[in-house]
Amino acid sequence: MVFGTTVSGRPSDMGGINEMVGLFINTLPLRVHVDGKLSVIDWLKQIQDNQLSRIEHQHSGLSEINRWLEFGNTTSLFESLVVFENYPLGNVAQNNDSPISISDVSVTENTHYPITVIASKTSQLNIAISYDCTLFERETVVILCEHLLTIFESIVSNMGGEEKDITLLNSLDSRSILSS
Repeated sequence: MVFGTTVSGRPSDMGGINEMVGLFINTLPLRVHVDGKLSVIDWLKQIQDNQLSRIEHQHSGLSEINRWLEFGNTTSLFESLVVFENYPLGNVAQNNDSPISISDVSVTENTHYPITVIASKTSQLNIAISYDCTLFERETVVILCEHLLTIFESIVSNMGGEEKDITLLNSLDSRSILSS
């Protein structure tokens, strides 16, 4: 499966990058292969390695990537976006020497993708989903959220198992399908 992910676009090895103002965020495709042969840990490591290997292309636009793949500009590489928000506000907000304080931060993001999954980490993992309501009914997205929760629970409970053991159907869904 292929979905879009965001990259910061601010390479740490670029001189003066912290003093530059502007939006450097870019969206790149990420392909995740599920063949059922790897352990959950090795599969997650493979996804992470794949994500890290794309850093050299973090400044490449999607139209450029489409050209490389000979897709043309009419074919979309992906229809969904996954964003992991990792804003380093904690250090600024907790700095007692600073005359500036930050509190009650709330971010609303809109994308042009039909479905966007936004993950952020505080003391827990937070997931928000935005979707195009002209393409998806609320009930469909609620079911998607339930499946995501089941997948996360399955990953956590099967960390020593294999990726083929990860399920998106909870026991009620499985019983419903089997009785049909």
